[in-house]
Amino acid sequence: MPDCIIPALALVFTLYYLTTITEVPWISQASAFVVSGLLLLSILAFVIRDDVIEAFAEAITALDDSMPNGTYIDMCSRLPLVDPKKILCPTIVMRGEYDGIASFDDLTKFYTALPNNDKQFCVMPGISHASFQQKNYQLVYYILYNFFSQPEPIYRGA
Repeated sequence: MPDCIIPALALVFTLYYLTTITEVPWISQASAFVVSGLLLLSILAFVIRDDVIEAFAEAITALDDSMPNGTYIDMCSRLPLVDPKKILCPTIVMRGEYDGIASFDDLTKFYTALPNNDKQFCVMPGISHASFQQKNYQLVYYILYNFFSQPEPIYRGA
């Protein structure tokens, strides 16, 4: 019986948590469903027997013995993902003030390598990497709106 207390409490919390997200933005709802899914998986970890988990692990590792680093490490080890010299259109490079993925130095090198002089570099205050999911997300929309609605230059030189 004591083995059931934690899964039961986790299930009650998960169900309560899901009832509190009806009046929030869709991105918060999506995040809540991910968190709820993780909570439900943790409940299963208490309920499923060890021999079932061991059999599953053996079956999976028999299929492939490689270990991925994960999307974060894989992505960061390959930055930049594109060659800036091949980007010929007007470009804005946006970086969150607290971005933990794209460093300021790396992005300024990328920005400098862009061949088109119609380019902008913007550091967004109070924002990390996932700019559309931050409290200051409206600043992101403002920056993008102004970039895409700016008038064409009348004169570009000889």
